[in-house]
Amino acid sequence: MGRIAIFVDAGYFWVQACQSVLGRKGSRNEIVIDYSILRSKLLDVFKTFCTELLRIYWYDGPSQTGKGSDHSSIEELDDFKLRLGTRNFKGEQKAVDGLIIADMLSLTQSKAIDQAVLLSGDADLTPGVTAAQAMGLRVHLCILDPKSSTSPYLAAEADRKLYLNTAWIKSFAKAADRPNTPTTQATTAVASDVPPVVDSETHRELSFRDIAQRAHTKMMATSLATTLSDLGKKDRLLPQDIDKHLLYEGKAEMGRPLSEQEKRSLRAAFKALL
Repeated sequence: MGRIAIFVDAGYFWVQACQSVLGRKGSRNEIVIDYSILRSKLLDVFKTFCTELLRIYWYDGPSQTGKGSDHSSIEELDDFKLRLGTRNFKGEQKAVDGLIIADMLSLTQSKAIDQAVLLSGDADLTPGVTAAQAMGLRVHLCILDPKSSTSPYLAAEADRKLYLNTAWIKSFAKAADRPNTPTTQATTAVASDVPPVVDSETHRELSFRDIAQRAHTKMMATSLATTLSDLGKKDRLLPQDIDKHLLYEGKAEMGRPLSEQEKRSLRAAFKALL
């Protein structure tokens, strides 16, 4: 039956996983993945179509500070290959579609594979799929719940379709434990001018001071450390690159864009750390 490769669009995977586990849109840190079970489940998928696996390709964009913990977990798995595109300051993946198409065409042309399992819902992949099919590749599309998130144009081009429901996702994914945020008199005194922010979707109360501290720690491990050391509390504005990183971390923590008032509060908490 030939050899097969699995191509996983991690952006699509995380959105659908959050929707299945949380019942809404969410961020990656709100769910926990058992990667060993995920590997086993994906290996079961390829056996549906073929008997010999080349490997599983995992396509994602990095965080602003490089590889995340989920990327390290993927790299530790047998049969997996991590492929990173880029990510803009809005947290959106970039260049991932191009990587998927390039790998699919290259592996088909070199006759390394004659079948592919694609786990994605992105319509932008449709031309690449049809080009690979013209070279002799059979493309099987895995569709995660909810089905409406998969492009009908992409689904129409697939040779076969496999629907993986919420139960399949929940076999390796669960909601993360919500950390208790201690409210001590000392903490309140230090950040009395920085109000907490309540995420109405998850009813979590988060301290801007805590978010700012985590963002500061991450930045100190990057090339921004020198810029940070030159800043002072009295600087009226944060440099643009610092500000973008800070707001990105705030959005990631909250799982949603911040309001203008929240942005001002986060900036104030960050400057208090300088």
